[in-house]
Amino acid sequence: MKKILFLTMFFAGLLFTVEAQNKTVPIAVGNTYGFIGTTSSTIGVTNFTAADTIAAGRTTYTIQINSPQKSAATQDVLIKLANVAAGKATVQLQGAKFLTGPYANIETAKTWNGTTADTTIVYSTATLNRYQYYRVVTTRTAGKSKLTGFEFKLYL
Repeated sequence: MKKILFLTMFFAGLLFTVEAQNKTVPIAVGNTYGFIGTTSSTIGVTNFTAADTIAAGRTTYTIQINSPQKSAATQDVLIKLANVAAGKATVQLQGAKFLTGPYANIETAKTWNGTTADTTIVYSTATLNRYQYYRVVTTRTAGKSKLTGFEFKLYL
């Protein structure tokens, strides 16, 4: 009976699982910059679309940054959000030494309140990190928001 209950709950969980939206920013060896959005650089060009909206049913959005650099570095991250409908979110920069993780938080999460004066979140780390894989996880806390721009820089 326990097995039947477990299997029923397991398959029900699969039906209601929502995949996080993702974009990947590759950084080539020798480069220290990647972006998403409308920037003049040609490294990692990918624009955000309407599918990049964070709303009910899609509460997290992850941007993965793959950097083959072998040196310790500090990071600068800029992420732009637009308020679609009373949107609020938290943004967390994370790093890992291996693609499969584990990911560790770099600094503390930043809160975005969805006001017109609060459209950009910036991380500027002062500590050297030896990560090759980074990700920025945006988690919806209220309403509906849209990502509109992203920049990532390494300082070796």
